[in-house]
Amino acid sequence: MDKVHTADGYNKTIITINDQFPGPTIEVLEGAEVVVTVINNLLKEDTSIHWHGVHMRQHPWMDGVPFVTQCPIPTKQSFQYRFIADPPGTHWYHSHLRMQRADGLFGALIIHRSLPSAPYYVMTFNDWFRHHSTDIELSNPFNIVRKGYGDTFYSYSTRSK
Repeated sequence: MDKVHTADGYNKTIITINDQFPGPTIEVLEGAEVVVTVINNLLKEDTSIHWHGVHMRQHPWMDGVPFVTQCPIPTKQSFQYRFIADPPGTHWYHSHLRMQRADGLFGALIIHRSLPSAPYYVMTFNDWFRHHSTDIELSNPFNIVRKGYGDTFYSYSTRSK
């Protein structure tokens, strides 16, 4: 869901998960089945979630890479991710579409070997830009806008014999 936050004193529209920034930490035991339903409440953008570091051996379509392992989730639609928590460790999840990760669509994913015996804290880091990622993307002088299949990326020359 789009929210306006002032994390550094400047208003910026970011993406929250369950009204949280960063998204909630997901903690599971190794081998558990993880079930996460993503409801895309973004106003104008598709989305998907990539589970960084998690092995998707039996379900590659749950990997969350749009246009490669899954179709993006359209606005006002939902998708249920189901996978086995493997390998153990500290991982993270994030959007793999456009620059949504830079706008707040990420969180921690911890796969424990066993229940923790000591208290601990989770800390996440992310690049923070004062401007919305769409503004940054549009102002990038290296941004290549493709107009369709007729674009020419290489110049070919032919010689007559």
